[in-house]
Amino acid sequence: GFLTSVDTSANATDAAAPVLSCGDGVAYHAWWASFTPTVNMKGLITTGASDYDTVLGLLTGACGALTELACNDNNGILKTSLIEVTGVGPLLFAAGVTHTFLVHGFGPADGGNLTFTLFAEPI
Repeated sequence: GFLTSVDTSANATDAAAPVLSCGDGVAYHAWWASFTPTVNMKGLITTGASDYDTVLGLLTGACGALTELACNDNNGILKTSLIEVTGVGPLLFAAGVTHTFLVHGFGPADGGNLTFTLFAEPI
């Protein structure tokens, strides 16, 4: 697994970010990461321990031409996000494919302590 905790409150709004299907169209306080597995994997991505309203997108493709695989806005009472990567159909971490994660705040005031966790296992 992978876990990181960062303060996104000073991160800029990313006007060039793709519009995620579950957000409000603006990538407030955007944070980016990527993962390229060597084998096909399934797993879980979450912002569950974050202290603000997050929007989480899972994308593939080249910079400037990203395609959304999944998106989640609110998963429970804290308004954090969770995507289950089932390993079925297109929703898997495919071997050799760079998977890009975009986390941003739902609104202009939504930034703060982001705790991003990625769990992945071979299928």
